[in-house]
Amino acid sequence: MSDLIWALTKDTSSFKRGSKHDTITLSAEPGNLVHRHSYKFSSVAQPGFVNVAPIAKSKKAKHGVVVISRNSKAKSNRVSVNVQKVVSNPVRSQAKIASICKAAGRPDLIRLAQTKFLKVHRGSYKKSLPVPVKLRMKRHQKKEQKKTASQ
Repeated sequence: MSDLIWALTKDTSSFKRGSKHDTITLSAEPGNLVHRHSYKFSSVAQPGFVNVAPIAKSKKAKHGVVVISRNSKAKSNRVSVNVQKVVSNPVRSQAKIASICKAAGRPDLIRLAQTKFLKVHRGSYKKSLPVPVKLRMKRHQKKEQKKTASQ
């Protein structure tokens, strides 16, 4: 069944993004782990998929990553087929992501999901770090020293 879906959507997908020189074809479909337009990574054609995305900032969870998966054995007519799990600890995340990929029926995506988790987690963590107060005070003191020196 998934081969038939891929045969129908590979040339006419609305998520397909091409380049000027047609060296690589990318995909913007949700659930595509590496954004490549291929049968292996397609969340539409494959029965099970795994995706890693940053979580929205909230009071309860400031840092973390959501791992979204769909079980390959689940019936597609159910409303809530996608499973979302929040993973925030980078030390324990590798084993959690491996178990999520195996449960989704995609053990071939374990390495890719783990590397994407580390990249997304690093990016979300760096953006939210506050500027240290000591640096602000030093800059302020330097400005005052320059003003007093020029007067």
